[in-house]
Amino acid sequence: MNRIKYLVNRVRNLNFTDLRTTVDYVSQKTKKPKIIIFLDIVWCGFFYLGGYTDYRIFKMYELNFSQRKTLLTRGKNNKYIKKLNNKKDWHLVHHKNEFNQLFADYINRKWLFLNNNYQEFQQFIKDKIFIIAKPTSGSQGIGIEKIKIKDYQPKELYNYLIEKNLTIVEEELRQHDVLHKLHPHSVNTLRIVTILHKQQVHIIAAYLRIGNQNIVDGMTGGGMVAPIDIKNGTIKFPAANKNDETFVEHPLTKQKIPGLAIPYWQEILNLSNELPHKIPTLKMIGWDIAITNYGPELIEANQYPAHQSYQLPPHLENKTGALPKIKNIFS
Repeated sequence: MNRIKYLVNRVRNLNFTDLRTTVDYVSQKTKKPKIIIFLDIVWCGFFYLGGYTDYRIFKMYELNFSQRKTLLTRGKNNKYIKKLNNKKDWHLVHHKNEFNQLFADYINRKWLFLNNNYQEFQQFIKDKIFIIAKPTSGSQGIGIEKIKIKDYQPKELYNYLIEKNLTIVEEELRQHDVLHKLHPHSVNTLRIVTILHKQQVHIIAAYLRIGNQNIVDGMTGGGMVAPIDIKNGTIKFPAANKNDETFVEHPLTKQKIPGLAIPYWQEILNLSNELPHKIPTLKMIGWDIAITNYGPELIEANQYPAHQSYQLPPHLENKTGALPKIKNIFS
C-alpha cells in the first residue's frame, strides 16, 4: 500500500514536460523506441521506486535487474528518511539559525540572524569587506549571495536582506589553500552522509563538491562532485556533473582531481563520528563541511541527503549503488 501511495503522489505531481524530455533524450541515446523507454521508466517507478530523473542520472537504461536493485532511488531514500528522521525535529537542521545555535561549538565563523536587530547588524558588518547571505531555510545553495559591503548603505543593505529573506549573514570563509587552488570562486565543501544506528555512526558516502565559475559548489548550481576514499581521504575518480560530463582536471583551473588528498582527513572523520550524536532523533544526515587552513568547519546539515550525488554512474564500482551498504547496517 505504501508503494502505491508513493506512486500515486508522484504521478499527481509529475512534470510531464520533463518526463517527455527524458524519454526523448534516452531514446536518442540508446536508439530504442520512445514507447519502450517510457514503459521502462514506468516499470522502474513501480518496481524500484525511481522516477524519471533517477532513470536518467543513474543510467538505469544501461543496468540489468540486479544492478538496478542496488540503487538508492528517490522513493527508497524517502522511505529511509521517514523511518530514521523524526519529522518533528527536522527544523533543527532545516532552519539555519537553530542549527547554528545547536552546533555553536563546531562553528568558528561569525554569523548573525537578522531579526529586527539593525544596530547589531551595523556592528557585524563594520569591519567586513564581504558577507555571505543565506535564506533561513533551504538547501542546494539556492538563494545564497556574496555581497560586497561598500556597494550599499548599511540601512539599505539591511532592508534588502530582509526583503529577500536572506536572514542569515556570515563572514566570508577562507577555504584551505589546496581547495582554493582547485576552484577559487566557491567554497568547495565536503558532503558526508552518515547513519546513526545503535549509537554507532556509519559513513555511507563522502564526496567533494566543486564549483565551476559560480559561488555555489553543488551540482544544481553547475558544480561537480568527486567521491572520496573514506579509508585514506583521497579522491578516487574524476569529478562528474549532472550533465553526464566527467572531469579529470578542473575545466577552469586545470587542477587534477583524481588523487587529490583532502586536508585534515582524520579530523574530518572524527568530526563526522561526533556530530550525529548531537541530534540522535535524526539518524540519516548529510553534513556539509568546509576545510580551512586551520581545520574542518561545519557549514550545515540536511535531513534529505542528495541520494543521486553519491551514486553517479562514473563513480559506481561494478555498477553497484548505495543500497546494499545501507541494508547491511540494519542486518
